Amino acid sequence: MPSPSPSLTEPRPAVGWDGQRRFLLATGTAKYHNENLADLPTVAADVERVGALFTARLGYQRVGGLELSPTAERLRLWLRGFARDPDRQPSDLVVFYYAGHGEVADDRRHVLLLPAEQAGQVLELDTETLARELLSGTPLRRLLVILETCFAGQGADDFAVRAFTPLSRPATDQPDQPGVVDGDRPV
Repeated sequence: MPSPSPSLTEPRPAVGWDGQRRFLLATGTAKYHNENLADLPTVAADVERVGALFTARLGYQRVGGLELSPTAERLRLWLRGFARDPDRQPSDLVVFYYAGHGEVADDRRHVLLLPAEQAGQVLELDTETLARELLSGTPLRRLLVILETCFAGQGADDFAVRAFTPLSRPATDQPDQPGVVDGDRPV
């Protein structure tokens, strides 16, 4: 199966009232094909609802090129392809939304549970890897990550640690830092 290519749903990126380009990367895992993990029938609607909010109401352009319920490798390559595209700019506003199963692994890392290429198997993709794919060696500086998973608080912590580690991002004069929103912390 070929690597997913991020594609814009419109010919040109959405530009907001402030002149900033806005991109939404939204996906999730609804079907696991695994007897140990329940399918999540609301994920497709959740992804579409978030897509509608960010595109119609907030002026973001949705990035396509990835099906719902991607494998761990396809998700990783899709994020990398988007973040390292020569068209990316430090001023781009990027939102990454993911809905699906998550858990804390034995070594205390938050992981997303994604289908494997081989039916019935599930692979773990840790949130530090997501941070690395979106930030390390890329110009992205304005990133909001929304995780709608179990243990998303741990995922937010893991992502933030990686995002704020100086080795993960080149030095810059820009004070912008990624933000992480999780769905399991009480307000």
